[in-house]
Amino acid sequence: HLSRAIRQRHALNPEYRFAGRGIPKSCGHCGEKGHTIKTCPILHPDHPSNQPKDPAKPRKKRSSGPQMCSVCGLPGHNKATCQLARAEKKASEETEREPADAVSPGSNSAGADHSTEATDSPQRASLGGPKEAAVVLPLPTSWQQCIDQLNTVEGRGWPGGIRQQCRSALPLIEALLRRLKKHPDLAGRLTPRWLDEPDCVALWRSPRLAAAMFVTADTLHEMQAQRPEPGGKLLLLFINPQWQSEGQVVSDFGFGRTRKQAERFVGTCEEVYVLRRYRVFGDDVRLLRSYPSTWQLHVMDENGKPQLLGIEQEVPTYSDILKRLEALPSSRLRKGWLQRMMSKGSYDEASPWSS
Repeated sequence: HLSRAIRQRHALNPEYRFAGRGIPKSCGHCGEKGHTIKTCPILHPDHPSNQPKDPAKPRKKRSSGPQMCSVCGLPGHNKATCQLARAEKKASEETEREPADAVSPGSNSAGADHSTEATDSPQRASLGGPKEAAVVLPLPTSWQQCIDQLNTVEGRGWPGGIRQQCRSALPLIEALLRRLKKHPDLAGRLTPRWLDEPDCVALWRSPRLAAAMFVTADTLHEMQAQRPEPGGKLLLLFINPQWQSEGQVVSDFGFGRTRKQAERFVGTCEEVYVLRRYRVFGDDVRLLRSYPSTWQLHVMDENGKPQLLGIEQEVPTYSDILKRLEALPSSRLRKGWLQRMMSKGSYDEASPWSS
């Protein structure tokens, strides 16, 4: 009843509410002011507030700015809710569950071993070579995706779209960037951020390197803004760019002056590492280029081993590949349509890995 009466009296007279404001609290045990019974040095000598303070040690100041993510560096969220961190975690889990196969120019699958040769090419390019380089990596697929694709009508492609490709590409790109950072001319901390999250266009930036994956024509201006001043040392690296500069009725870069500027910028970009796969009249052809060497054409034999088809100084066209295959005695191009149909099953077994 006494506490109720005190509360009622304080409610009727607002002055009582602020009567104790400004008066230091006193300890209920020793009666000293400046601390409470919870931090009393007699009862709690090991409490942090009772320990001697080092005057030389500066006091940490809490940042008053917005929360920053430690993964992508963008404000407004943390590592637990970052979309890029979730995609990297899921991709790493899928990589750990699946065995990594040995990779060669004629292998059916792609793994982290591609990053070894793909790393050496940009490093060689940074030493007096092109300052804008492109890398085209074959993306691995999971075993579940292979089963799903074999049950579909087409039997190839990426049902999950660009996000599924992003999950497959992230482990390869991370391995590539980790090796690039070890080079003295490309050393430095890489800060990732999204350029276009719906299209999975991401940028890793350091003072010496700017690497972007899945760059589209709409985000090309972001990479143009990364170009250094004249005399600056910065390598622009495009990983699996998504624009199409040839074979289009309407250019991806638009019209007029904007198109000319984009095509001029793309023209300065050299493909330093490329591994592509083509299907030509039943023959499984691989196109390989590693800077500063020329373009190599490989064809798979019946045992699944690569055979050198030819070396080209420029990017070989479809007609160039046909001429090389016509001169090869074991090519399926020289066989009849019935023999090609009978040997079609060997390619269908490997078609989920087609890039």
